Amino acid sequence: MTRSPRWRRIAGVAVVALVAVMGVACGDIPLDDAPRIIDPEEVPEGLVAPATSVPEGGEERDGVNADLFLFFGSGPDEVLIPCAVPTAAGGSVEARARAVIERLINLDPATSDLCPGSLTNAVPPDLTVLSVRLVVEEEGNVLELNLARQALGNIEATQQRRAIAQLVFTATDVPGVGAVRFFADGTAISVPLEDRTADPGEAITTGDFADLDAASELLQTFSSLVESPSTTVAAVP
Repeated sequence: MTRSPRWRRIAGVAVVALVAVMGVACGDIPLDDAPRIIDPEEVPEGLVAPATSVPEGGEERDGVNADLFLFFGSGPDEVLIPCAVPTAAGGSVEARARAVIERLINLDPATSDLCPGSLTNAVPPDLTVLSVRLVVEEEGNVLELNLARQALGNIEATQQRRAIAQLVFTATDVPGVGAVRFFADGTAISVPLEDRTADPGEAITTGDFADLDAASELLQTFSSLVESPSTTVAAVP
């Protein structure tokens, strides 16, 4: 089963964290005074996602599974994790993005056999996609997602941020999409982010929801484990 680059990153981070913590506990890995960036050339080949090249606004023809991002956990501990669903090969980046967003809208983990029932979906099933458009900008490709205002307005205020985060993570997991700009009935709108409200028409990325990124949370956990002198790991025979 094909996994997306972000899912492979999450799995890779988990493996690296486990190996590193065990190495530190056994005294095999020296501790730095602070976290440091690892040169990509030093990362084992199996942990690096292969580069994906998509023409700007062009065709993406390889048949792959698409990841729909759903919530795992609850309260301050919840994170977004991917659930792979099959998608048809071919079509433009815009068509692929719209297809996975509409799959997300219609997915109920409690009744679907595609994803674990323990996951939750904050995107309401009556949310309607009116149009999508891929815009090539200097900072990267932005998907302009136009939603029906009435259905969007029906989302409870406390759930809007969660739903927007799911849409951003799912859309930007499509190769060729780097950010999402939200519209309601054709008008650019502001959306709630991690610690602020975006300006109308602002391009939103997964970095705007760092607290919900499973890979980011794993990195933070790993960092705290390494820095803690009380970390203990069971000896491996």
